[in-house]
Amino acid sequence: IHTSAITVAIMPEVDDVEVSINPSDLKIEVFRAGGHGGQCVNTTDSAVRITHLPTNISVSMQDEKSQHKNKDKALKI
Repeated sequence: IHTSAITVAIMPEVDDVEVSINPSDLKIEVFRAGGHGGQCVNTTDSAVRITHLPTNISVSMQDEKSQHKNKDKALKI
């Protein structure tokens, strides 16, 4: 006897929405990243936290070794 199961989810497609954020509404902080990488991670302030002040929503990014790349990735979220 062979049994199988399947799940199907139907979700609406969302149109791309342009969002304009005032740069003065953002608080950008840099800090030392943690995790893998040993001493290299602990020597530079490469991690970035961006907080949208009106909503208090924050995003932290520390995927990259570069602070600028982390900032760009955080702003895209």
